[in-house]
Amino acid sequence: MNLAMDLQALSAACQPADDYVRRVLSAYVRKAPITKGPDRLSQWDRIHRTIAVHGLEGVFHYALNGVTPAPPPEMWHLWQKRSMAVLFDNLRSLRTAADLFALLDNHSIKAVAMRGLTLAHKDYASAGMRSMGDIDILIDPEDCQRFLDVVGRAGMAPQKVLRSQYVLRIDSVLFEIHWSFLTAKRYRDLLGSEQLLSSRRPHTTQDGEIY
Repeated sequence: MNLAMDLQALSAACQPADDYVRRVLSAYVRKAPITKGPDRLSQWDRIHRTIAVHGLEGVFHYALNGVTPAPPPEMWHLWQKRSMAVLFDNLRSLRTAADLFALLDNHSIKAVAMRGLTLAHKDYASAGMRSMGDIDILIDPEDCQRFLDVVGRAGMAPQKVLRSQYVLRIDSVLFEIHWSFLTAKRYRDLLGSEQLLSSRRPHTTQDGEIY
């Protein structure tokens, strides 16, 4: 999953009438400037409703800086406020995730973040542009018991043990630990966890390494 794929999925979820939203997302991916905004307040209202549903306030606050006509001031401030809230949450999540990766590294348990964490802190221009409900991490199915032992000794036992994942809450951050990239059994062999874990790459952040 990369930035273009992430925003393409959001763009596809928009209603057919939300053409301006799609054009802004496409321009952001292509690093092309957006120089013109809608002329009517009703159009801005529709845009605001769409981006609020998909959590895109941070992207639009960044991408539409300097556009004319400008978004209504109250709307602009709401986008900025939401972006700062997402930034705060993501920095807290990053610190907790980096600590978890360090713990697993110390016990030779390979793990890799899926989608949200690395997108927010590596691919977007600001960590306030990509909200996350939880952090998805992939481990090798052969490491499941060792993972439980390691986090258990650290006082981080899972809250739930589901069919293909453990659910943990660490310092108020929700983690889903998967041992299969694809949930459905009939598809799991198409992309095994070992393929992704063997090609993982470290990304150094101010709080430590994530993968």
